Formats: sequence, structure tokens, C-alpha cells
Amino acid sequence: MKIKNTNEEIVLHLMLNKNEFYSSLDENDFNDYYCREIFKTITSLYKNKHIIDTATVANQYKDNSISQYIFDIYTDGLALQPNTYYIKLLKEETNKKQLLSKLQDASSKLINGYETKQVIQDLESHIEKINNNQKLSSVDDFDTEYSIKSLISDLSNNAEGYKTGYKDLDKVVTFKNGTINIVAARPSHGKTSMMLNLFCNMAELYQNKKFYFISYEESLKKITLKTLSILSKDFTKDIQEYLLGNKLYNSHDPNFPFNVGLKKYTEYNSTGRIRIIYGSLDIESLCYSIESLKTKCKDSLGVIFIDYIQEIPSRLKHQSRQIELHYICRQLLNVATKTDVVIVLGSQMNRGAVGGNVTSDTLREADDLLNVSNTILSIVNEKKLWEDNNPQSICNMGDSPDLDIRIMKNRDGESGSIIPLKFESEKLLIRDMTKSESIDWKSKKEQYGKKSIGR
Repeated sequence: MKIKNTNEEIVLHLMLNKNEFYSSLDENDFNDYYCREIFKTITSLYKNKHIIDTATVANQYKDNSISQYIFDIYTDGLALQPNTYYIKLLKEETNKKQLLSKLQDASSKLINGYETKQVIQDLESHIEKINNNQKLSSVDDFDTEYSIKSLISDLSNNAEGYKTGYKDLDKVVTFKNGTINIVAARPSHGKTSMMLNLFCNMAELYQNKKFYFISYEESLKKITLKTLSILSKDFTKDIQEYLLGNKLYNSHDPNFPFNVGLKKYTEYNSTGRIRIIYGSLDIESLCYSIESLKTKCKDSLGVIFIDYIQEIPSRLKHQSRQIELHYICRQLLNVATKTDVVIVLGSQMNRGAVGGNVTSDTLREADDLLNVSNTILSIVNEKKLWEDNNPQSICNMGDSPDLDIRIMKNRDGESGSIIPLKFESEKLLIRDMTKSESIDWKSKKEQYGKKSIGR
């Protein structure tokens, strides 16, 4: 079944997106059999006080084709006008259909000798019923005026976007509200480290905001340990030993790196400025939780980091992983635009990706990411790339490799730039390069670049 964007499908789309039941409608308003059955299912769920979401409605059916049709309505249904617009159109279609039927019935009664007065009374009664049905009291809240004042208020709410905390990167990229932003890298090239550094940088920059890091790849304790290491700017192994009491340190020195990081983490965590969560939720529950989080936090909600998309499950059965990822991408885009929340999403690139160039072939399994994303940052660890491509050679790039941050997509500015950063891998710290390191980077690019990035 293909989506035709009929008024019936669009109304169902609005119901699934808004978790709202329109009491002014009934099943007879739907001509299409499948739309009518889906509406009846939503009605039943609503009356039994169940949450109306796509997964719950779809799981009422054993027929996978109907379930897929419901997902298509949810993700692809158009809603370009105010909600009441389509409901009024649907009611108008129903009223026309019923009135024509009633007129045909009246004509038949007159031909068969019924009293004119009785036929007219029946018609007047039906017309009064139609007029009463025009009152859409349950959806009046959605037909509110969006004033210029409201527009200015929305535009001024973090209009410049969230800065990354890196001087040169901030000149070309910020993360805007209501967008999906991708951090992509080959395995072991620093994707999670880059996301965690962005997470920590933003927590330091925006003291009145709340930032969430949801990891589907690593445990809560591992991500927390890494966060502590970044905040401390100290070695991860040492941090663990300090915490376990296996290594002594000066706990009274406020400038000792571990004490600095511990103080920051404790402050950020106790005030709710940062939250680290293990990703156990499927995509349906995740999106519902993000909506609830936005309702709770309102404008204090900052950026939500999710590491990474290929690990997010769905509670529903899909015909292929590609279709499932298409569905997951659309769900995330819908919740980002609906809540005006910034989502930074990690994504793996294929090992065969050359030089970090992002295409539908290199973003693993998910070319839909190219369509839903506002910004794509590709992370290239030149030392790791050299080692991957030259396993028999010795790389003399040292213990602090360079990272190339390649701006592969940027809807709000220029793309194609390469921003070099320094990666102190044992501390998991990614920082701006010094002037001398920047000069050294250019020199190493000339020495290693052609072989390492396969040009």
C-alpha cells in the first residue's frame, strides 16, 4: 500500500504525530477500508487510555503490510496546513457524501408517495446534524495564531546555534535547534571521543543548559570514566586507579588534574547539566522520551548526543535493515523538528571509506542520513588511517595523532573545509592545535597525506 496523502491519511498522520484523538470524527468519516480500521484501532486505544503512538497502533495487526502502511503514514504523511484544515476537509467530504445519500433517499421517498412534510423534516434534521458536526472543539487548540512576535521569539532562541568549543570549527559550524547533526568516522578513529569532547565543551560553555549523552555502544561506567578523563585532561588509566584507591594523589591540591575533573563532573552531574545514559531504549521509546524530556526541561534542554545510529533497535519488524534504518532516521528527524531539539548522532563509516569522504556508500547502511542531517562532520585519524592502509610500515606520527575534521555537509554555511585538531588519545582529549602544531600538521600532510588518504 502506497501513501497517497489523501485527507484521511493526513488526519491519521496528525493523530499519530500528536498523540491526539479527534472526538469530532467517527469511523464513517473514512472511506478507505484500511484508514477506517486504523482509526477504529486508535479509537479503541484512546478509550482504554493507552498512549497513541505508531508502534502501539502497528502492533495491533499481524499483517506486516498494514503495519508498514501505518509507519509510512507516520513518517511520510504531509501536514503543510494547520491541523484543523485537513480535518475540516475530511468532514466536508463526509458531509457531502451523507447529504447526497440523504437527497437520493428523499427523492426515492417522494417518488414512492411519502408525505412532503415528513421528507423535509428528515432533511432538516440531517442538515442540523451536519452543522453540529462542523464544531471541532477538540482541535481548537491547534488552530492558534502564530504571530510575528512568536516568530521573533523562536528565532532569537539560540539563533546562532550551539558552538563546538573549537576555535576554527566554530567559525564555520554550529548546531542549530531542531536539527540532526552527524559525527561520522571509521571504527576506532575517534568518533565516540569526538562526541564526548563536544559534550564536555558544551557543558562548560552553556551553564544554564542540560546535555544528554546516550551510549548504545559502551557501558555507563566506561563512558563516565572517559568523561572524567576529558574533564581532568589526565590519563584514563590514572583516573581509574585514583578512583579505586590504587594510586595516591594529592587530594588537597585544587589544581591537580584529577581534582579539577572530579569537581567539574560532580558539579555538572549534581545540577543536571550533564546526564550520561546507557542506550537500552528502542527508537520508539527513545523518541517518546525525548518529547517528554523537552516538556520537562523546556528551554533549558541543550543537545542530545546519541552514539550511535547503527546500534539503535526498533521494536517493530522490518523487511530489511535498510528499511529499518530509514524508519529510524525519519523518527529522529521528526522528533528533532517537533521538539526543536538539537540531536548529535554518531554514525560508523565503512572501513573502505577513502579519506573520510562521506557518500551513500561510506555511511554504513544509512544513506538516509545524508538527507535528514543538517551538518555532517567526518573524523579522520591520520595515524590510524596510515596504520590501516600500511600494516607493514612504521608510522612516526607520535602518541598524539592529528584529527582531520572534514565538513562534508553544512546547510547553514560552507562545506568542504578541513579543520585540524590534536588528539591526546591516552587522555581522550581533543583540543585546538597550537601554532607550532598547526605548522607541523601541514608538514606531515605533505609527507604522509597522499598515501594515507589514498589520493
